[in-house]
Amino acid sequence: MLGRMGQWPFNRSLGGDRPPGTGARSARFELPDGSFGLAVTNLLEVPIFLPLPEESQLFLAEPRREAWEGVPSEATGKVLLLPPGQHLDEEHIATTRLVFRSTSVRSRLPLQAADVAFGDWVEPLVSERLRRRRARTLKRMTKRGMTTPVSVVAGTRLLPRTVWEEGDHDELIDRALDFCVSYLNEYIVSVGVVTGDARLRPIAKGDLPITCPVILEAVGLQDRVGTTFIRRIHESYPHFSAVRRLPADVCAAAARLAAAGRSGDEPLFLFYELFHGAQTALLHRQSTQAVVLCGTATEVAIDVVLSEGLTLEGFSVEDVAKELRRPFAARVEAHLARITHVELDRSQPTNPLGGWWRDAYSVRNQVVHDGYRPTHDEAQLVVQATAELISALSKGLRSQKAKVNLGDRLHLTPPV
Repeated sequence: MLGRMGQWPFNRSLGGDRPPGTGARSARFELPDGSFGLAVTNLLEVPIFLPLPEESQLFLAEPRREAWEGVPSEATGKVLLLPPGQHLDEEHIATTRLVFRSTSVRSRLPLQAADVAFGDWVEPLVSERLRRRRARTLKRMTKRGMTTPVSVVAGTRLLPRTVWEEGDHDELIDRALDFCVSYLNEYIVSVGVVTGDARLRPIAKGDLPITCPVILEAVGLQDRVGTTFIRRIHESYPHFSAVRRLPADVCAAAARLAAAGRSGDEPLFLFYELFHGAQTALLHRQSTQAVVLCGTATEVAIDVVLSEGLTLEGFSVEDVAKELRRPFAARVEAHLARITHVELDRSQPTNPLGGWWRDAYSVRNQVVHDGYRPTHDEAQLVVQATAELISALSKGLRSQKAKVNLGDRLHLTPPV
């Protein structure tokens, strides 16, 4: 079983001449007889505080592959400590678990670095008395430090025995890390979408600490057998932010949305992700990214509406695909108003579609095709026009009995 490993030497340096990204120590780990696989766990200090209940967990089951032949699904569920009441059929294997914990650590004071770096510029402009007082205050506060909340995610990925024995260990550990970060991002985006909190954003490996603690543990044995070591994963450093903690029902809703996105059951998930990314970019004053993401998000949303709407109207799969291959403006003009029961006129700026076309889509095209750099005010207008168009389409769909579900899902904060 996975659990605490005792005192790990996480604070030790990589040592001597070990190259970046090395996993040399992992290559010497051999699975003992009787073990049906390996649990690869990466401990991730994420750059944003995740306001989740302590010990929150997220699980992922995937269709059984040939490499898992002979391994009962229940055995993989036990390894990942699947909650009571959750059972796996033999067509699926529990492969991934994310465990969320938080702690507090001491960090530098805000503006401490600025004071130390450029204090010599300031001191000549103040009195001797004030200089001494500033020095005493800085010394005292630097020693005390500041407490910062940090979220840590244990991302565990199960590998079949044959995959570990026949594969490149460094590559397998990298792939396990990449998969867990990808799944974590889908969950973070889902939490952000459900709560409407644009501060919750996807992370990249470069946002994580430069090194990552790794735990390798053989599974399917009575006793615990494994190893742990530090592994360099990039050359960058993270930034930190914090948000309030969230109730359990919100976290559960985000988990359901993440699962629907991962399985492909929610075709609008890409829209949620792109629009949330646009909101995040706007929050960080990344105007170009916000405009491009908004434009793409709207195209994705409209195509989903057209696809599902045409299907409800009796179009065949082939005919739906044919319509979606038409130029964007042509397919919008031909079908969107009829499907949504919304009066749409892209030539009228006061119309939801016309306002979006003028204030959002035209700006997006300028950015993409002409290299135009929009201002923050323009980006705000793009996000606003997009939200108004999506709201109008959602309202029109919800006015039709056969399309209520589509209208509910086409929402900036979808119900889950």
